[in-house]
Amino acid sequence: MIAAPAVSADTPAAAAVGLRVNGPRIVEANGATFVMRGVNHAYAWYPSQTSSFANIKSFGANTVRVVLGSGQRWSATPASEASRIIGLCKQNRLICVLEVHDTTGYGDQGGAATLDQAANYWVGIVNTLKGQENYVVINLGNEPFGNASVSSRWASSTTGAIRKLRSAGLQHLLMADAPMWGQDWNNIMRNNAASVFNSDPQRNTVFSVHMYGVYNTAAKVNAYFDAFRSAGLRWWWASSVTGTATATRTRTRSWRRPRPADSATSGGRRAATAAMWRTSTWSIRSTRRG
Repeated sequence: MIAAPAVSADTPAAAAVGLRVNGPRIVEANGATFVMRGVNHAYAWYPSQTSSFANIKSFGANTVRVVLGSGQRWSATPASEASRIIGLCKQNRLICVLEVHDTTGYGDQGGAATLDQAANYWVGIVNTLKGQENYVVINLGNEPFGNASVSSRWASSTTGAIRKLRSAGLQHLLMADAPMWGQDWNNIMRNNAASVFNSDPQRNTVFSVHMYGVYNTAAKVNAYFDAFRSAGLRWWWASSVTGTATATRTRTRSWRRPRPADSATSGGRRAATAAMWRTSTWSIRSTRRG
């Protein structure tokens, strides 16, 4: 995940409530710095795996990213279920990052949702989300563009989704995924993150890059990070580890071995995966499905 750029004196994020961007940090309602650490729970595919929330917490996580459907590729997760998920997160003292997965690979993946359709889903459950700003982060849409030329629309589409949610009264910390299956290998998000951030009336958006596949060397990882640093932007990242709680560590700054991850299995099905962490940030990823 890549954080929003530092907030300048003339564009404060103080109007935001609950979890919010404050310069290079994410802070809680009381102003305390919050460093997220957690894994995914693929709720849309394994809705019976509710014990996963407690299991994930037991391994030291303070955050869980929960897969929802918006009705294009997967059945829309009803407001009542979203409310139940938030309740389970709060019960287990987990920050709840809710994401719409139907957007994955739009332009490459048949039937994938647009970010505008994902925004309509969030607006449709607005009453469930309002009042949960201390506990919920809204991830607009997972990996919302594939590698097709539509990725060039990432900035305008992300800006439009943010504005639609803000117009509906949602003041939550928002998370915007990168295009190109989340990898941003053509630097579309890197080059447009500042303008998208500044388009948010709340100045309360963070950006997520999914570093798998393309980022297969330390040099590539560092080059991406350095570009954000040179531009005065703050950043986080996310990376996946498929089916195991260990990973080969790449020689980049402040990396450490991932925490053990809960399998949360039923009949051999995995509902959560391991993640790699950067000490100053949080990262969450699962094996890509579809």
